[in-house]
Amino acid sequence: MAFQIAEADLNGQLDSGTIATLSPGPTFVRYPERFEHTLHVSVDGNPAIQAPMADGRVRSWVWRRYRYDTPKYEGLYNQLLNLQYSLRLKATPSKNEHVFVKEDVTENLSKLNWTGSVWEHLTDWVRVKVTNVTQNVAEQGGKVIYEETKMDFVISDTNWNTF
Repeated sequence: MAFQIAEADLNGQLDSGTIATLSPGPTFVRYPERFEHTLHVSVDGNPAIQAPMADGRVRSWVWRRYRYDTPKYEGLYNQLLNLQYSLRLKATPSKNEHVFVKEDVTENLSKLNWTGSVWEHLTDWVRVKVTNVTQNVAEQGGKVIYEETKMDFVISDTNWNTF
């Protein structure tokens, strides 16, 4: 079970040479409800469901209460910061604003695949834009503890079908 990241090449495709497993992995994730839709009731009382063409809801991977001296933790924050889309646009040489994420822990980031009789979860890479990377220090004395490190992202994958 792992949380993985990979960069996109200049064409927006997965660059397999950049695949990395995040260590330590997130403490927890924040994902919205699986399906996004709005229910309207027509004049005659029949329900009408309106669903969007794309999913713009924010999802987050969150690391909670890590100490500054936790092995690999400082490197993790810098690794996440390099995924932030506005920083990627300012990079030299140029980088694509998208990155890819993959996790096989919650099945809430998996795509759905119709097998002919049932829907199954398909753990695959999902193209995203990382919109925010933050790191907040806990309000306490002594050695530094990071209350929360968070990576927010939105799905920008045309193959994404779980919303």
